[in-house]
Amino acid sequence: MPTLHTLLESAESLRVDAVAQVPFCADVVGSLPAEVHLAAVERGFDLLPIREDDGRIRRVVETRALRCAVNWEHALSSAVVLDADALVAREAPVFSLLERFDGREILFTLGREGVDGVVTIYDLNQPAAHLLGFGLVLITEAKLAQALRDALGEDSDEVLRRVSMTLGCKRQSVKRWVGARDEGKEIHLSSTITFGEKLEVLGSCGLTELAETYDMARDELLQDLKEIWEFRNALAHYDEQDHRLTDPRWAYEHMRRASRLARVFAA
Repeated sequence: MPTLHTLLESAESLRVDAVAQVPFCADVVGSLPAEVHLAAVERGFDLLPIREDDGRIRRVVETRALRCAVNWEHALSSAVVLDADALVAREAPVFSLLERFDGREILFTLGREGVDGVVTIYDLNQPAAHLLGFGLVLITEAKLAQALRDALGEDSDEVLRRVSMTLGCKRQSVKRWVGARDEGKEIHLSSTITFGEKLEVLGSCGLTELAETYDMARDELLQDLKEIWEFRNALAHYDEQDHRLTDPRWAYEHMRRASRLARVFAA
């Protein structure tokens, strides 16, 4: 069975290259500032990378600076040189973006030929990044199953009795486990119940010990776990009812919370 550390390493294998986009640029060759301004406004871009006459991207300019500019010299008088804080390597793990976006919503990717792409907080709300998010959720859920198993013990009758005190005997997950046990296919009940059911049981059995193990406040840990559970449900069902994934900031904040807790658990 893979360890939490192994699961974390697998999640880290997703690279920035998988979520980066081709940048829409202010091209100083073959276009006019007013034309670029109109196209950028239509696409909702507030900040534009500048493609110089040698084809390289070294600076950025606010879209509004192009609105009344009569020429590129005028338009780019307020351009800013891209520094290290604005750049991320294409080969960097997507994990690195979760902290880099704290305070900014756009980064520029650095490839072999220089700046060659853009990645934003919106790109962390795309299917490739959702795979990372779900991997982080699985790491957290694996730790919950382990904590419950430690708290409940190995006697299957006793485990069933204690879990049933919280969940009752009519939950489908419990019924499936009982059926599997009767067929000799028993696995621990803590691994069979859902994420949400794990939280229900953990509240009365094991949460305090888990929080103490990682030097966290019990209520703080429970809140983190509930937020990650919501994130898990949104990803698994593509949030058909609540539409939370339509908010990139919501997805980003929940992915960052899941990342931080997964790292704590896998340390």
